Amino acid sequence: MGWWMNTESWTTRTGAVVPLEQLSPSHRENIIAMIHSRSVVRRLRSVLGYFALLAPANYIGFDYENDDVLLADPFSEYMDWLDSASDDEIVNSLPLVKRLVELNAAEGNSSPG
Repeated sequence: MGWWMNTESWTTRTGAVVPLEQLSPSHRENIIAMIHSRSVVRRLRSVLGYFALLAPANYIGFDYENDDVLLADPFSEYMDWLDSASDDEIVNSLPLVKRLVELNAAEGNSSPG
């Protein structure tokens, strides 16, 4: 699982695993800001595309009863979105970022993004 999918904890630079709820709002905001950095988003675009490529056939819409039939092509739609989405759209779509923003909002803080 990629770190961007983890909605339970964050691993610090020292290797400590901290539940997201225990992070301070400013630490959560710093994580989101780090993810927003251009180099991280560029890397995410390629990694997310790679993982989409590895998705099982049923995930991308193949009908197992008639494997010649493609019911839908979410892979192409996703790749088109990945190519055309802004950096903010990509970052804000990540489960980790959604959870950090949710936690900060619940505590009355706002996160960048």
